[in-house]
Parts: sequence; structure tokens; C-alpha cells
Amino acid sequence: MNLNLKYRPSKIDEYICDLPIVEQLFEHYPNWPQAFLISGPAGVGKTTLARILADKLGCKPNDIIEIDTAKDRGIEAMRSIVDDASHRSLTGGNKCYIFDEAHQITSDAQNALLKICEEPPKWVTFIFCTTNPSKIIPTLQKRLEIGGIDLEPLDMPLLKKVLLNVIKSEGIELTEDQKKIAKLCCEISQGIPRDAINFFEKAKDLDYAKAEKLIGYESEEKADILHIANDLEKGNLDSFIDHLNNPEVKNYESIRIVLGKIFKKKVLYSRGKPNFARNCEILKCFATPVNDYYGDLELLAKVLSV
Repeated sequence: MNLNLKYRPSKIDEYICDLPIVEQLFEHYPNWPQAFLISGPAGVGKTTLARILADKLGCKPNDIIEIDTAKDRGIEAMRSIVDDASHRSLTGGNKCYIFDEAHQITSDAQNALLKICEEPPKWVTFIFCTTNPSKIIPTLQKRLEIGGIDLEPLDMPLLKKVLLNVIKSEGIELTEDQKKIAKLCCEISQGIPRDAINFFEKAKDLDYAKAEKLIGYESEEKADILHIANDLEKGNLDSFIDHLNNPEVKNYESIRIVLGKIFKKKVLYSRGKPNFARNCEILKCFATPVNDYYGDLELLAKVLSV
């Protein structure tokens, strides 16, 4: 079992999150809605929180039903769930249905869930987890608004706390190289705890130089690319142009891929914020390969001039 799963929180006091909405939710227990929508980027802890909610509701392990919507996403699968939810658990306790990546459920299948989400049996809770809440049909979203939780990436102090807790639990006495590796893992994971833990698990037994290469690219280059991405987000092209004019830059495609990954996360993080539309447009510039970087440069100039 990898470290991320081994140390996955199972109780609220183990769950590190700085969202007041989560704290308020547990303060108001047991006066909870029976349908939740938990959104946020991949690896931030949506399904983990859903399991913690189910545990708090007193659901036995057999009464926590996780639906893999990559496989069960059609109308027949949802009708089966509706039928199952209408019957009490054999234990007589509460039942909780967790839909992982709920945006993959087809529109017709989501419609099949409308009535039961509006008037669920008193023993049932539905939790929809998704990285893309815009794909949840509006009529279903309305039924989930009261229980809406939008998880965001952790800030650096919280992310370090998560990783150091795992390291401490493993009984690892950090060497100087491992301290640097842990710091690098937090930097590259951009607030995503699962990524930070997985990166460290892969790199912890290597020296720092090899760890940098294994994780993806050296920290100095990463810092440069992050600096460029942050400048672009602010509407500034200068650092991007300077980087492209550097004679040592020989592989633009790798830069495009990295910037694409960064802005994919920035789009997820900025939902509902003023910079969301710009981040979406910048992401489009890095979404597909071009013959040379001037294609992206021309597109970026147009996006940032708006």
C-alpha cells in the first residue's frame, strides 16, 4: 500500500483543511443536508472528505457505497442505485452513496437521480465528488447547493504539515537531502497533498540530484516556469519572451507541456474568481503542439491584450 493510501485520514480531526465551510459543517452536525457536492482539483481530498462525512453519519463500512462513474455512469446504473437507496440497510443504519468523478454521469442518468436527491429517504445521504462541477446538470446542482463544498489546494504551511505528518508516522529521520527533497515535493505539487506524498515516496531514497530528475525537472527550471506562469496569469508577457530568447532553451515542447499542466490547475483553482476567464484562454494556448513557439506567442499576445 502506498503512503498516500496508508495515511489517508479517516476522522475529521485527522483531516487537514483550512476551509471554514468544513469546520462550520461539523459544528452544525447532525443538521446536515442529505445531498452534498464536493468539488476541487484531483488529489485535494474530495473522496477522503466524503468518507469522513459518511463515518460521521454512522454508516457501517458495508453501507458506504462508492460508485466508479467511469464504469457506472448510465441511466440503468443510476436507476439501480435509486432502487437500492429506497431500501433500508440490513444493519438498520444509515447508507451513503459516494459518486467519484460525478461529472462523468450522463445527463439522462443525472436526471434519473433528481427526485431521490430532492426527497431522499431519511436513512440515505448522497455525496457527489467532482473535478468539474460545471458538468453537473443545473437541476441537480440546485439540489446540491446547500451541501456545496469547494475544496482548494492547501497553502504551503498546511501542505508541509501533511507531508511531515506522513514522514513522522513512517518513523523517517530526515537526512539533509531528504529535507530538500520534501521541500521540492511540496513546491512541485502546487497544493495537492496526494501529489506531494507520492512524489516523496518515489524520491525519498535517492540523492537530491537524482530525485530532481525523477520528479520531472530541476527545481531551478521549475521555479523559472512557475515564475513565467504567474507572470502570464497577471497579463505580463515579458518573462515568457525572455525565456524563449534564452539560447539554452532548445526544447519548447517540454515548456509548453509544463505550462499546460500548470494552467490546467490554475483554471481549477480560479473557478469563480476574476482571473478564471483569462486562465482558461491561456490554457488553450498551451493545449496542443504548435510548429514553433511563435504560434503560442501570437495567441498569448492576443489573450493578454484583452
